[in-house]
Amino acid sequence: MAQQDFAFSGVYAAALTPVTSDMDPDIDLMAAHCRWLLDNGCDGLAILGTTGEANSFGLKERIGIMNGLAEAGIPGGTLMPGTGACALPDAIALTRVAMDNGAGGVLMLPPFYYKNPSDDGLFAAYSEVIQKIGEEALRLCLYHFPQMSGVPIPYSLIERLLKEYPGTVVGMKDSSGDLDNMIGAAKNFPGFAVFAGSDELMLPLLEAGGAGCITACANVGSKLAGELYQGWTNGDDVQAIHETLTAVRHTIVKFPLSTALKTLMARHSGNDGWLNIRPPLMRMSDADRNALYEAFDAIGYQVPLAEAGHELGGRVTLESALPGLATWARVRDYRVGQIREMANVEVFLASDRTAEQVRELGADHVAIATGATWRPDGMGRANLFPVPGADGASVLTPDDIMAGKRPEGPVIVFDDDHYYMGNIIAELLRGEGHEVTLATPAPCVAKWTEYTLEQE
Repeated sequence: MAQQDFAFSGVYAAALTPVTSDMDPDIDLMAAHCRWLLDNGCDGLAILGTTGEANSFGLKERIGIMNGLAEAGIPGGTLMPGTGACALPDAIALTRVAMDNGAGGVLMLPPFYYKNPSDDGLFAAYSEVIQKIGEEALRLCLYHFPQMSGVPIPYSLIERLLKEYPGTVVGMKDSSGDLDNMIGAAKNFPGFAVFAGSDELMLPLLEAGGAGCITACANVGSKLAGELYQGWTNGDDVQAIHETLTAVRHTIVKFPLSTALKTLMARHSGNDGWLNIRPPLMRMSDADRNALYEAFDAIGYQVPLAEAGHELGGRVTLESALPGLATWARVRDYRVGQIREMANVEVFLASDRTAEQVRELGADHVAIATGATWRPDGMGRANLFPVPGADGASVLTPDDIMAGKRPEGPVIVFDDDHYYMGNIIAELLRGEGHEVTLATPAPCVAKWTEYTLEQE
């Protein structure tokens, strides 16, 4: 089988397995994560591997995870479940469920409790699984991770398996960190798909005939990994992407891998459910978490932040000058302080750039925050059409008031925001001596004061 005919090539995430607060597999969150990975650079997903804490789950749980993802609509052909186990009946059962759910293949550790097994013993173990499954559709990738399993997979075993089961044993994930071993396997066994288990080794392995990568850091760096693989396939210069991806790897592996990745996922997604983890793995300490965030945030991307005004803060700064909102300046100060500490963010004040000037930056992605302005025609929450005659009246919006403009004579404040702006503007103008009438379609004035008990 030629390598290009092998279904598994490219970028595979060694997918995390989220758990609930009761330590049960969280299938809904895992399915959502799988969809996100497939939409953001991954060609497939290696579920229930080392990063996925497979050996912290029982047989029924691992089967339940595979069935649950199938029921959630995750395409079976994108999955490479880990089905290795110490007990052959467990490995056979897991592989059978994977096949029944349409998995494109399986990733299989050798039986790993007894150390220093012979090639004959390992060959017999893999043979037993293959023969008991008995399906031509089975595609099996060997999992070489001697630092974790204590049982290496030598070339001699690969050669025997390829000779006996051509078309079934089709590849290997090499997590040894030994690039020479990966390159040797790719060169010695043409058509045998060798995947790097480390992001930093994907590019040199691809250049030597490898198939791609199956990595833990793809959980948060899938887009980078996908861009590297696609760029390399297209013949582009991907050295800069490679260096950034390597930095991601080097940063995360300074900490317990699954724990660090789940911590990053919790921050990036806003879902603290990602922080749950089964013992003996534990949550990160506050100090380690902060160190991880600081190191991760300093990686790779250079972010020019162009502010049209003369200071950062935008609307928060303007509103903090209104009655009762002075403490909002603390929100601004915190956010600006966070930005100032980011080594990869450069701030340009009074930078009113044109579209052409933005394009000249050559940025891969551009985020435009132009803000919103208040309508002067009376449309709001309840009033869905402009107020008749508003275009001929002397109308000021909250933006005008915050910019320093003031009405003359008696004032009507029409509040169809129903939150806080109407009554604060009324308070401001009344304090400046205006005769103020507040009108609102809402059943109460300043609904937000229900949260501050001021309605009491």
